[in-house]
Amino acid sequence: MGTLLGIRLPTRAGSHPASRATRPSLAGALDGLTQFGVLAFAAWTLAFDVGLAAHLGTTVLLAIWAVCLGGIALGLVRLRPPAVAQATPAGTQPEPSALIRRRMLAAAAIVLGIGAGAAAGLHSAGLPWVWTPVLGLLSVAATGAWLLTGDTDRTQSPAPGESSSAASLLAAGVALGAAIFSLFIVRPDADDVYYVSRSVWVAQHGQIPVRDILFTNQAMRPIAGEPIISSIEVLNGALARLFGVSATSFTYYIAVPVLTFLAVWAAWLLIRRWARHRYALCFTVAMVYLAWGGVSGASFGSFHLVRIWQGKASVVSIMVPLLYVYLTEWAEHRSKRGLVMVFAAGVAAAGFSSVAVYVVPVIVAAVVVPLLLRQMIREALGAVLALAYPVGAYLVQAALTPQKVVPGVGHSAPEVWGMVLMFGVVGAIGGIALWTAPWLVRRGVPALITTGIAGVATILLVPGVLELLSHSQGLKPTLWRTMWVVPAPVLVGLLATVPLPAAARFPRAAWRLAPVAAAVLCAVLVAFGLPVWSYSNAEATVASRPSWKLNAYWLAGAFYAVKTDHHQGDLLSTREVMQDVPLLTSRIRAVNPRSVYLPLLTASAQFTGDRQLLTALADGGQPLPAEAAVRAALTQVGVGYACVLRSNGGARRLLEQAGFVPAAHDHTFQCLQNNDGA
Repeated sequence: MGTLLGIRLPTRAGSHPASRATRPSLAGALDGLTQFGVLAFAAWTLAFDVGLAAHLGTTVLLAIWAVCLGGIALGLVRLRPPAVAQATPAGTQPEPSALIRRRMLAAAAIVLGIGAGAAAGLHSAGLPWVWTPVLGLLSVAATGAWLLTGDTDRTQSPAPGESSSAASLLAAGVALGAAIFSLFIVRPDADDVYYVSRSVWVAQHGQIPVRDILFTNQAMRPIAGEPIISSIEVLNGALARLFGVSATSFTYYIAVPVLTFLAVWAAWLLIRRWARHRYALCFTVAMVYLAWGGVSGASFGSFHLVRIWQGKASVVSIMVPLLYVYLTEWAEHRSKRGLVMVFAAGVAAAGFSSVAVYVVPVIVAAVVVPLLLRQMIREALGAVLALAYPVGAYLVQAALTPQKVVPGVGHSAPEVWGMVLMFGVVGAIGGIALWTAPWLVRRGVPALITTGIAGVATILLVPGVLELLSHSQGLKPTLWRTMWVVPAPVLVGLLATVPLPAAARFPRAAWRLAPVAAAVLCAVLVAFGLPVWSYSNAEATVASRPSWKLNAYWLAGAFYAVKTDHHQGDLLSTREVMQDVPLLTSRIRAVNPRSVYLPLLTASAQFTGDRQLLTALADGGQPLPAEAAVRAALTQVGVGYACVLRSNGGARRLLEQAGFVPAAHDHTFQCLQNNDGA
């Protein structure tokens, strides 16, 4: 049984399984399917690389992948998971004086951790930020000293307990419910013009796009800051092509619920791997934290079911918890299967998004450093294997296609905290969970890893560190994602395991009162949080039926424009309509799908300026540009069709003066065609 400051925690009888690996269960089946999914996607990512190098079509890649899937299934059967041993006695009891000192050290670490978390949350109320890293570093130092100076044999840590059938059924039910609910949530996100359009292009061409497909037909280098590492969009497009369905529908109706289910189950897996008991309560609190995390558009909740189809969201919601699961399993058992899963998790993370290039190294650092300090050399070296593919793939891509530095504004440590972990009461809860996690998880490897997480996160939160890293890496606008090293939902869930007063004297009463404490924590999160499906969270809504994740009004306009456009040349329309066109077809190219990407292209000033001028014209911007400038831009871009709002009389007049004639209209749009292409 675990202890906290010497207090024995109540544990239900039979919580340590004698042969978990040999007893079939719902959790075991879904765990196995999760491992199969990670290995399968890693195999697809490696096949994707072969396709890039050999210029193979997606049909060939799917055939290669099918063979790999059979091999993965056989491999999982042969490499059985390690049996979970019973907890063993943890060495000799220290002398009374040493025990008192260790308890004082533990008390100081916990109090300092609570102070650091509270200081982070209260920064928005005027508390100087410096208190957060100072108290956080002191807490991490005290925790590390407690863990590294004890006389406990480093190999003798309690084994994870086995969740009850009811708890596993609860987790599976929540995962299934979230998967279904994700079909109905509509939270439009402008980044989809990049991600989903790649799937649409693949589905219609059967090839991997290696250059720009938004503004040109692969006539320029790809958008800067997005090296061709991620393979998930190509997989969605290849499968959509195989089954003869729309790639956008495949993404929103099939990929979204599957990824959402995996994300919820990944959190459940990590809770079972790290927590000592009360798995169901931990899981419930974690899910509430995610669901009511809509206060910030960059929170963990906002990168979960409302945005899971984007590769970067899958990294933080699926691969971050799974990386910790497999790294913990490897460090505890050093099995061949564990080492394979560590490598595969790194490959899969990069396959989801290039963000893995700088997120996975931070995670590995959080794991490796405490293992090395504990002289667990072999375990630390194995953990480094997670870096092999993300870093290697990026270096190869950088050598072949030099990446342009992404322009943008960096973020300070307080801004990053407010974006990711939020301020106020919810932010304070997240901070307290971060710095007290080593005292809530199982002793041994989980305690070491969570100490490493707190240490790395605290260093990142020291004023000036993120700014220094952003300058050295050229990642100013995106380096805030390094805070994804913190598996915040799971850590917040672990607060449900805090021992109640007099737990040692009245274990049965403490066990019965535990749900009350968890319920209070959930109530606080609900009271001070915001549902991720709230309209205040980037205009999210809940549709009456499964829907694409796009604004219905502008999507209807895009459908109309694409349906009526039968002319050579690019399509000009309002910014919102042009943003949706690449999600419908790659056959018709919009003039300017998204203005923010223009500076990220290796394009001339004229290329950019013409598209910005025409976008402003279609949007009804004032003052109207000169007729000569409009005529020149239309010719240089090669516009063949234009659909503008019927209320935008100025744009219609200038288009007609430039040689466009009315072609079609409905109650919202007036479409005109280039008379030269009629």
